[in-house]
Amino acid sequence: MLSIKFRVLAGAAVLAVAASSVDAAPFPPIGGGPPNADVLFDRFDDNGDDALTEDEVFAPMWARLQNADANGDGMVTRAEYADAVG
Repeated sequence: MLSIKFRVLAGAAVLAVAASSVDAAPFPPIGGGPPNADVLFDRFDDNGDDALTEDEVFAPMWARLQNADANGDGMVTRAEYADAVG
């Protein structure tokens, strides 16, 4: 039988991992749709060129964003993003 101390520590570890995963989310999934362009670009456009690149966002985010790169230049501009999300 597992001791109570072990169960408490294991539970705390699970909660810590879950909490860190939530904090690492690039944007909260509010409303179930794509994130607002202003929020997305203000947060991730590090060099202020009004475009997002693979180096500026998390890999899973880039996997989705690269589909909006209409001209294939490796950057997603605000206009390309707006066209992609409708």
